[in-house]
Amino acid sequence: MDLPQFEVGADGFPVPGKVIKYYREHMVYQDRNGRTRHWTQADLARQLGISVLMVCLMESKNQGLDSIERRRALVSILKIPPAFLGLGSLDQIVALSAGQPVSYPKHVTKHNSIQSYKDAYNTYKQIYRDGLSYKIVNEMEQLAYELADIAKSNPNKESLNLLWQYEILCAKVLSMDLAAWGKAFNHVDNAKDIAVYLDNADLQAASLCYAAIFRFRQGRVRLARMDIDGATNYVRKIAPQTRGIVYSKSACIYAEIATSVSDEVISQNMLDRAEQYINIKDDMAPISFGQEDFYMDKAYVLNTLSKQSRSLECLDDAERYVRTTGKRHTIYLDIKRAQCYIDAKKPDYEQAAYLLRDVINATKDMPIARHIKHVQKIQQKLALSSFGNSPEVIELEVALRILRNFT
Repeated sequence: MDLPQFEVGADGFPVPGKVIKYYREHMVYQDRNGRTRHWTQADLARQLGISVLMVCLMESKNQGLDSIERRRALVSILKIPPAFLGLGSLDQIVALSAGQPVSYPKHVTKHNSIQSYKDAYNTYKQIYRDGLSYKIVNEMEQLAYELADIAKSNPNKESLNLLWQYEILCAKVLSMDLAAWGKAFNHVDNAKDIAVYLDNADLQAASLCYAAIFRFRQGRVRLARMDIDGATNYVRKIAPQTRGIVYSKSACIYAEIATSVSDEVISQNMLDRAEQYINIKDDMAPISFGQEDFYMDKAYVLNTLSKQSRSLECLDDAERYVRTTGKRHTIYLDIKRAQCYIDAKKPDYEQAAYLLRDVINATKDMPIARHIKHVQKIQQKLALSSFGNSPEVIELEVALRILRNFT
């Protein structure tokens, strides 16, 4: 690529907005019809999990570029030489402009303080909520490895607590978004080791709770029960938020394995206990729990116990508390609604198909493995129903096949 003479700012580096626009417009590909396409601002916005307006301001006004992590993401996505976004030296820019090869020492990309790792973590957490972290999970894991090296040389509470958060976030993305279960549980095991080393009951309970969640979603319910029972052993020693989610997830797992009325009662009792903690906020708690989490779990329990109408009411309650940026959660709510409509005594197949169509359209930009798996199961039920030969269900089958091939 012949590089232009980028406009230079007061700091001696190219104006970042001009650089971003140039490299975005030079991201060229061919679509399925063989037509040449260039990335639009909307394409970049989807990759970063921000609005098109924000990309426009980034390119025209250099806004939204204070975060090193945002610049790192742009370097990775648009294949921009790091020096052009201030992640290198002026000498490297001169070399690049002259067409000479440039090597980047580790300190260019490696963080230099615990605070920079915290800033990165907060960025990744937001990207995860927007359902786009699967694109940069390798970068997240690399930072976790770097932080682990720092923690080994100086094992203090601050670095180890932050490392625990990184391990759990990597596990979430690998399990829920990519179904890479082996790698996910490696990170969970690392988190458990950190919790034991710190002798922190909250982290130990939260680690076991996450392990239970992942086992449960993997379909290994008996193992999930063992983990959640282990987490329950800590309830007298842990923060209210941690206690609430342990009880809430216990309710889901016990409802799934219920074989008698007494099992159902245990599940309901767990929900009642969890509800006591939905309004207690603790920023220091290692795992979040609130109205949204509780109502989504309650909806799952009620649907599992064949109480679909009440389950739908709980999903409506959960939607009221879903943050506007929680795109993955809004999609999941519609999946669970479709499940309720199919499982009802008088199934509403048409409404379920309508919801799944919207889910598939949203999933094209957010191909989360967990969502796709749920949609496949519900679509299979629809295909076997009396509504199975309808145009709506056939259309769903085709759309789902295209989605699987696309992802």
